[in-house]
Amino acid sequence: MGRRVMPVRPAITALCIALLWLAACDEHHATQPESASSPVLPRIASLSPAISRTLVDIGLEDRLVGRSRFCRSVDPAIPVVGDLVTVDYETLIRLKPTHVLLQPPLAGLDPELKRLAAAQNWTLGVWPSLNGVRQIERLLSELPDTLYSTPSVESRETRRRVASTLQAMQKALTPADGRTFRGRMLILSGLEPLMAFGRDTYMHDIVTRLGAANAVSARGWVQVSFEDVVRMNPEAMVLVLDTPGDDAPSPGVLLQPLQNLQVDAVRYRRLALLAHPDALLPSSGVVAVADAMRALLRQLARAPETAPASAATPPNRLTIDHAPDSQSAGRSRVVGQSG
Repeated sequence: MGRRVMPVRPAITALCIALLWLAACDEHHATQPESASSPVLPRIASLSPAISRTLVDIGLEDRLVGRSRFCRSVDPAIPVVGDLVTVDYETLIRLKPTHVLLQPPLAGLDPELKRLAAAQNWTLGVWPSLNGVRQIERLLSELPDTLYSTPSVESRETRRRVASTLQAMQKALTPADGRTFRGRMLILSGLEPLMAFGRDTYMHDIVTRLGAANAVSARGWVQVSFEDVVRMNPEAMVLVLDTPGDDAPSPGVLLQPLQNLQVDAVRYRRLALLAHPDALLPSSGVVAVADAMRALLRQLARAPETAPASAATPPNRLTIDHAPDSQSAGRSRVVGQSG
């Protein structure tokens, strides 16, 4: 498995184009007269936790009338209407949404959902893949036109928030100045079995845009063995959890299965734990997750130049608060181990 670093310039160029497009749309809508009657505001049913999280970030949680049972970022009192696979159509009809937003399963959209959408005059917002940062940027860019057919105060405010979130993403994913870890990193999402983030995943995008390299060259989420890890010989290993940093278990306990591997990450004590509520959710929450990863890469860069004399030396425990400008400042912490 080889080293691959995503080029930063094309990604930034694409994001700038998206921001210019949003600004143009906003200017166009601002010059259009609002209809004499009050505009129809959206009533949204979201079947995707990632979409729900993004709606919260752009100020539209109050427009949610239905959610999936996995949508942890919204008010739990909002009725559950299904998930990516199954839909409670009776509840959905009763809630009378104007928009149903979802990521369809691999099998595609349920024909019954298509039929009911036509019969009930629902607008379907469909994003088949939210695996990478570019797909998240596309979701943000397309949401205003999906939700609003006529200009209104709310539609303009939504466009403003979308543009602000895209700018925050660009800033969060810009390589850090100064000393930061730029070696090959194995990014794990689980230990039993060992599951790693490969190419075409948002965590790969975060790490490579910040200047490090992914030790896994395969695409998607990849199951690896301890033998695979030894062959890869990563220079750092990070376990990613979707729990707040304050609630995360001790890194020494969680990372114990990795500490006997004969790899450079262990020799130089570059084992780390990144804990954040949005860490496993490809959404606009990527801003805070990228801030956390940036802080962690700085800590990993402080590892010793040579391996410690005793491999049994216990690793240090490090706790880093989010940067003050993070969208989720104070909601999570990064806890890591390094030299």
